[in-house]
Amino acid sequence: MDIAMPKAWNELSQEQLRYVYYALYNFPGVQAYAYIFFRLVALKVVKRVPGHVVANVGTRLFHRKRVLIPKWQIDWAVSSLAWLHEENDCPTPLERIGQFRAIDAQWHGLSFENYLIVENYYQGFLQTHNLELIRTAAKYLYAPRWLLNRGRVPAKDYELFSIVHWIASMKRRFAVSFPNFFRRVNSAADGAMPDMTAVMNGQIRALTDGDITKEERVLDMSCWRALTELDAKAKEYQEMKQKYGNK
Repeated sequence: MDIAMPKAWNELSQEQLRYVYYALYNFPGVQAYAYIFFRLVALKVVKRVPGHVVANVGTRLFHRKRVLIPKWQIDWAVSSLAWLHEENDCPTPLERIGQFRAIDAQWHGLSFENYLIVENYYQGFLQTHNLELIRTAAKYLYAPRWLLNRGRVPAKDYELFSIVHWIASMKRRFAVSFPNFFRRVNSAADGAMPDMTAVMNGQIRALTDGDITKEERVLDMSCWRALTELDAKAKEYQEMKQKYGNK
């Protein structure tokens, strides 16, 4: 068979993406890759024979074709999916969870206040691995079809896992877009659990210059705009530190 495999997250359709998140959450390593491979190329395994796998191609009842695939070709295809566990700064959320629709994939339009809330729950998840924290964060990343449904997002565990992946992807995207600010934040954290209250208050104070009358306006800002300002302030601080040292 001439097998063409996707090479990046953004090459997956929403249907494929949903299955990929399901498999990665429910099955370990190579087993997950194998299930994903067969789903992506629309193969259904019929039986195994020495050195080969017998599979049906196609999904329609009267248009199936049986093929004999060498095991080495399957091993190659499965290994070509290793990018699924590589760092990714291309956010690929599930567009829908139940009646809830995802906000902009790169969080354009997300307020700075809601960005801070999502970050707080994400940091809590990293420490506890409690998916319920991500479920709470999901309220800020998925909008209900009807306002009456605003509240708890009815997500399955693998869908919550997809949100973890989305947030991690956005953090890498922000680190690329705002290298001065995130370098300083990472340096300050030094691998330890950050004090999120102190981190949030510090960011808000930097944007308001200590003027509490500006706080509401700052929290309503787009997170991209707020991070742009924080990055500029971090760059100015670094330049002053290089010029004057710690004086």
